[in-house]
Amino acid sequence: MASTLKLPKTAPEAAPARRADKQDTAARMQGIAARIRSLRTRAGMTLDQLAAATGLDKGYLSRLERQAKTPSITTLMKLADAFAVDLSRLFGDTVERSAITVVRQAERMPYGAGGEEHAYQALFQDDGQHHLSAFVMEPGDHGDRDIGEHAGDEMIYVLNGMVEVAFADHTVVLETGDSMRFEGHLKHRLRRIGPERSEVLIVIARDGIAKDR
Repeated sequence: MASTLKLPKTAPEAAPARRADKQDTAARMQGIAARIRSLRTRAGMTLDQLAAATGLDKGYLSRLERQAKTPSITTLMKLADAFAVDLSRLFGDTVERSAITVVRQAERMPYGAGGEEHAYQALFQDDGQHHLSAFVMEPGDHGDRDIGEHAGDEMIYVLNGMVEVAFADHTVVLETGDSMRFEGHLKHRLRRIGPERSEVLIVIARDGIAKDR
């Protein structure tokens, strides 16, 4: 009697596709949540004000921004009306030109004495809507002036040379290619080490969470 060859069972091909769909949906929802929060903070609106403008519950709006809830198309239409933008903005299909800022090298704003003192070139500055500031700095060798005590976080990246960052109870030496991040409220001093010219990139990021209230 002839035997029947039984092939091993294989996992359904639909399972990886379903996982990919879920990941895509999660990514889209995360993007929508981020855009809702960004549009609200840029408009200078609190959650209470947005709730009044849309007729939606403040707690529900907070959960939307934290991606704890998935908005309906009706909710998104109400939000788009409140922000006076097209619905496509919330889906990320269009971009407002003011959301992108380009600073050419010749447009950098220099200030500072240079030499023994610090010299700066401002790339971006916190304007109340975009909470990020960035500077290219040429440190002097005098570290007797506190720089710091601000909200948010600060990052220092050494473009070239060697610098010392002094905190209240210890110091950190950074060389070309090194970077560090710390909480902006910490008092700190920065100075060049050695005779060679140093250059660092400083980025300060603040969060607009206070507008939630």
